[in-house]
Amino acid sequence: QGGFTEKYDNGGIGNVSTNKPAKVSLENCTEAGYKCVCLNARSIVNKRNELNIMVEDTDPHIIGITESWANKEISDAELGLPGYVMFRKDRIGRRGGGVILYIKESIQAYEIILEKEADCEEAVWCNIVTGNSTLTVGLVYRSPNISIEDNEKIQTAIKEVSKRDCIIMGDFNHGHIQWESLQSTGHEDQKCLVL
Repeated sequence: QGGFTEKYDNGGIGNVSTNKPAKVSLENCTEAGYKCVCLNARSIVNKRNELNIMVEDTDPHIIGITESWANKEISDAELGLPGYVMFRKDRIGRRGGGVILYIKESIQAYEIILEKEADCEEAVWCNIVTGNSTLTVGLVYRSPNISIEDNEKIQTAIKEVSKRDCIIMGDFNHGHIQWESLQSTGHEDQKCLVL
């Protein structure tokens, strides 16, 4: 039985089956007024002023940052945004990449960890609870020179999460897709279109 492991603020761990997806409609999300923003930062530390201005101007509920370039030497305090809970996943072992998902503190959210075969190196997944509904929010960075194995993990993750009501944001680096016609000349890009 496939599933997610949910990570709560209190440190408790529990398994949740994905056989019966949570019921949430995008209409409910719209009614809740969720505003989402996704940015490729190419180093969030160097773009703090721009991020703060964007947050002040747009007041989003959910912010996705790809290519955060964060690492273990950069503390959560340096990356945090007042009024937001931060979920981050840094690239390990080399410069670049990484993702940070900010969700307003007023929204009940918790991180979920995908099963091993879908655990992407540079992706973070959260559930947002609104009343009796749950919405899964994902943020993915797909490097242009991604390995076949990691690319398959991203595809597996998206297929698994798509069984639920979800919002998936990110920088997927599918340069051969013609988005207007949904056509592609690249094999890996064509796989993305099937999702």
